[in-house]
Amino acid sequence: MTVTGEASVSKVRAVPIYTPLEEVGAFQCSNPVVEWVDAALPATFRNNLHGVPTDTPIYEKNGWTADAHLATAALLHRFDLRASFGKWMDDHVGAQTATGAIPQIIPTPGWSTESGPAWSSSAVLIPWYLYREYGEIATLERYAPMARRYADDLLSHLRDDLWTGRTWGDWLAPGYMVPPEGMTPIGTLMTITALQHTAQILEELEEDASSYRDAAARIGRRYHSQYFDPHSEHYAVEGVGYRQSLNILPLAFGAVPPEWIASVRKIVTDDIELRTAGHLVCGALGARHLVDVLTDAGRDDLALTILTNPTRPGWGQWFSDGERTLLETWDADARSRNHYFLGSVDSWIQQRVGGLRLTQPGWRSFVVAPLKDDRVTSARISHQTPLGRAAVIWERGPGGWQLDVTVPDGASALVNLEGDSLALKPGQHASGSNARRNDEPHHPRGGWILTSTSTWTTVRFVPISADLDAPRTQVRLSSPAGCQRA
Repeated sequence: MTVTGEASVSKVRAVPIYTPLEEVGAFQCSNPVVEWVDAALPATFRNNLHGVPTDTPIYEKNGWTADAHLATAALLHRFDLRASFGKWMDDHVGAQTATGAIPQIIPTPGWSTESGPAWSSSAVLIPWYLYREYGEIATLERYAPMARRYADDLLSHLRDDLWTGRTWGDWLAPGYMVPPEGMTPIGTLMTITALQHTAQILEELEEDASSYRDAAARIGRRYHSQYFDPHSEHYAVEGVGYRQSLNILPLAFGAVPPEWIASVRKIVTDDIELRTAGHLVCGALGARHLVDVLTDAGRDDLALTILTNPTRPGWGQWFSDGERTLLETWDADARSRNHYFLGSVDSWIQQRVGGLRLTQPGWRSFVVAPLKDDRVTSARISHQTPLGRAAVIWERGPGGWQLDVTVPDGASALVNLEGDSLALKPGQHASGSNARRNDEPHHPRGGWILTSTSTWTTVRFVPISADLDAPRTQVRLSSPAGCQRA
């Protein structure tokens, strides 16, 4: 704004402008850093949604495709993206070249029109995420031809089953743009997941997907033979040394041979605990999958350490700095302070801190499994699914767990807590009261206490053979009549 002459400015009003979206999810928890990340992602995304999702509202304002596909799983919890991303997927169809290539910016400005698997795989990843969220088979029917042509284009660019073309790699790892491992290993790994998702789409449509499944497996074996060192038991590029993403992504995509999974997981966790002092040292692609890989390894604690670490690189530093939106890079000199792709970790927050994870398309079934860590003692999450509202409220203290679960009509839920499971039908379910009303039915051996009406069900966790009036110190499950154990 420029003022000349004698004019003066007494009031300035800023009006945010973005494509309107229906909010369908909410989250709160007792840890302020975790809660901040969940709030910063939708705030940053709104600033970047103007007809199409962009990378930054200030500089390029381009529809870079990886920004969206990395964050889609997390964004679907917060927003209804059927119309917005459905339109953008149609833009993908329109931008696909005669050879099947998907440009890395859509709508395309006329450059970066060749497929790059780290970016262009939005063409297969986002349709799959949309189908999983909404359960609409028409989504896969609409975009399967694009996915098949894109997969064929990727295969045509491989040399000896390795990606040799340009791709952005694990973009913006701390201290780098394209990190030192280069483009080939990350491009190869992203080709694997693109082919796997193409196969999933076709299989869901009951079409033959064997050629893509076989190709993904073959490329995975080639990656292993090219980069795995059996002596150090991890993946590396010769002369570069250990890089987190070269080991995170093959674990995430199932490319590690079974006999080496435990070893690679141990190297990943040891590196974080011993070398990086609880920090990630990866870019946008690695950050998307790191915490899930740690959970698969039984290390929710280490995932939470990375997420809340108060020093750079990491989200905790941004929280401490008072940022309100997500930055483009981990480095202190980040250009953009409105870049949402590093918020992809929010899907882990929703599933492991909130404890709500879908297991069938359209939320026909979901799992309730909040983590147990003293740094997070309570959380609540709700989500408007295609079947209705699903919600989890949990709290954990010296007396054990308090858990409330809402299961919409047409859905089922499986509660997993500390190694025990319980299947829930539609309704509202609550557990963990510290006292029992005199008129409450109970099971003589302890375990699950179940009371029901026509509209709600109460399930209570209590210790086996416990005094119902004593403090709750553990969770043990039993299955009396009327209560289904899984």
